[in-house]
Amino acid sequence: MTLSSIEPTWPSDERARLDRLKSYGVLDTPPEAAFDRLARLGARHFRMPIVMINLVDETRQWSKAGYGLETMVLERRLSFCAHTILGDAVLVARDTREDERFADHDMVAGPPHLRFYAGAPLIAPDGLRIGTFSLLDHQPHPEFSAEDERDLEEFARLAMHEMETQAAHRAAQAAETLLRDKNALLESLLESVTDPIFAKDRERRFTLVNSATARLFGRTREAVVGLTDEDLFPPEEAERLDDLCGRVIATGREETVEDELHFPIEEGTRVLMISVMPLRDAWGAAIGVVGVARDITARKRAEEALRSSEARFRTLVDNTPLLMWINRPDGTPEYYNVELRAYTGQDVETMSNWKAIHPDDRSAFIELRTRSIAAGSPYQSNIRVRRADGAWRWHQCRVVPVRERSAIVSWIGTAVDIHDIRRAQQAAEEADRSKGRFLAAASHDLRQPMQSILLFAGALGPHVAGEAGKRALDRLQQGLDTLKDLLDSLLDVSRLDAGVVAPQIEEFPVADLLGPLSAAYA
Repeated sequence: MTLSSIEPTWPSDERARLDRLKSYGVLDTPPEAAFDRLARLGARHFRMPIVMINLVDETRQWSKAGYGLETMVLERRLSFCAHTILGDAVLVARDTREDERFADHDMVAGPPHLRFYAGAPLIAPDGLRIGTFSLLDHQPHPEFSAEDERDLEEFARLAMHEMETQAAHRAAQAAETLLRDKNALLESLLESVTDPIFAKDRERRFTLVNSATARLFGRTREAVVGLTDEDLFPPEEAERLDDLCGRVIATGREETVEDELHFPIEEGTRVLMISVMPLRDAWGAAIGVVGVARDITARKRAEEALRSSEARFRTLVDNTPLLMWINRPDGTPEYYNVELRAYTGQDVETMSNWKAIHPDDRSAFIELRTRSIAAGSPYQSNIRVRRADGAWRWHQCRVVPVRERSAIVSWIGTAVDIHDIRRAQQAAEEADRSKGRFLAAASHDLRQPMQSILLFAGALGPHVAGEAGKRALDRLQQGLDTLKDLLDSLLDVSRLDAGVVAPQIEEFPVADLLGPLSAAYA
């Protein structure tokens, strides 16, 4: 096939034209009765053997419908219609052999020997020309009139109207599908959310609720839609909710409130945190409200239980005779009980300077406290605390961490006055030391006369005659030996108390101990 005498140029708005053509979604679609009917009607009206509805894309001319000639695809540079879309007017070649644009065209010079062409552009509403409604014949038609051209334009408009109608229908179907998908998504979201969600119109009627909302009222979703708060709540509660929605519609601002409401369900009264925001139309006008509620009953009860527990704990702490305090996780003071404040005459702020602790005990206590906080371990120390009257008294302080889920949330400290106990211990220790000194002195002072008696008893032996005298002397000697052992034992005890000797554990025959005892006390 040879080139036509003059190749068609490209429109200046080609990119926009192609985008508009593709937006109709007609290219490469199967034949359709509506377009085939138009082609047949055009052939009958104009008494033409060939009628085509053609679309022109980047590289080709493609026929959507044809009468008298098989639907065909033609290279754009060889297309009659590519000339037609360059303007809004009907293009007529009454005798193609006499038209320099088409005289040498293969379809003119050779089969199918086209001698006549008339084409009206298919003009979209925005003025872009996407194709043609074309008439062709094997014979020239010099009689083709201006009225025929106007009729051809009407046929082009009918074809364009059909494309617009189909495009609008497809767009409507797509929008309907999209809306259906969005509604399905919205429905899934509404049903997947465990929090109550609702929407109301300006008259405060429920227009949408999810199942979580309906369950609160013991009804179905359909049964709740159309009702108002007056139909569902006691008058005072309904009035509060109605005022809330009214304010949101009037001001256009979101509001969040916490309210205790009565529901006809087993749980009865529930505390809800309700967030309400305006529902607007496409022009921004408030047409109602949309809201989401969260059941915070358990949280409120837990908070109330916590407040009650804290109150009981504070009451217990403030009425205990112990000095008690609570520190934060980092060790900084948070609370001192009444007894501690009264005892020291200081509060949380003044106690933080550590002046209530004796200067000689202060640095060691602070160092112990710092190490224990870093390690998260309890600590204990005996320190002197200044009483409100200025007296320094010994206290045993113990501080333990309070943990929640392994994390330290506070430290609780107690201090017990051990001043009198400490003084008693010191007195007992002094008495024990005095006892040791006494035993050492007594055993030492008694050993000398005992030694003299032992020597005297030994000297009597040669001067005692008779069995009775010797037996008496033996018993005297045994008694003196026992007394000497007792004095030696007292001396050993005093030496143990003084730490001069250390006790040692040894095995020995019990008979060695019982024999002398039996003889001594026989």
